[in-house]
Amino acid sequence: MKKTILLFITLLFSVVTLLHAQTAEKGYTNFYAGGLTNEDFFTKSDLVVESRYIGIVAIYDTKGNRNSNDIYSILAVKIHRVYKGDKSLEGDTVYIVSKGGTLGTESVYLHDNSANLKEGEVAVETIEEIQYGHAPPLLKNNDCRYCNVSDYVPHIHFFRVSDFPDIKDSKYSPYKKYKFFYTSGTKLYICGDKILGLNNLIFQNRREFYNYIKQFEEFMIPKVEERIETAKE
Repeated sequence: MKKTILLFITLLFSVVTLLHAQTAEKGYTNFYAGGLTNEDFFTKSDLVVESRYIGIVAIYDTKGNRNSNDIYSILAVKIHRVYKGDKSLEGDTVYIVSKGGTLGTESVYLHDNSANLKEGEVAVETIEEIQYGHAPPLLKNNDCRYCNVSDYVPHIHFFRVSDFPDIKDSKYSPYKKYKFFYTSGTKLYICGDKILGLNNLIFQNRREFYNYIKQFEEFMIPKVEERIETAKE
């Protein structure tokens, strides 16, 4: 009888968490989500990971004409956990390709209007914004004033396999590369126990986040965390 009650409570909690997330998702549009839904990020991404930026490792002018259409940057990202995609990437470095970059002191970007962005292309950002990260209003409105929003601490990022032209004769050529799903600012911030971002998705702890991602195919729940949560139940 007790096991039945516990199972019912667990299922009820999961349903409430899911409904809360889905309701919140409709009430807020994040500039960095580009009109895409939260579901889009979870279902259309090839790689969903907890990761941190190492930094820009290369910037290439592919044709040597200083034309913004030919400028590409490669960023190195350290993977801590893989929620969707190649599990073997945990603990590894992955390279992210984006259009745009800086040649000397001159910033060269594909777009000067974020409304024209296509999936995977980087919005107009200053080097300071890339270095120190973005702090969307969602964080400020959820008592996250102590959240470290820097790109150099782990957050949850969404990537797709890059279809940008490969950089020939580069040491990065042999590596499989990815691109941002929409922009570099599209992520879920990890703020202490909370995980929040995208279109007003708010999880009070990892347990809520894991319950949410169970609805999507191909997602993996970390085994250690899963055992801990099961024990608590």
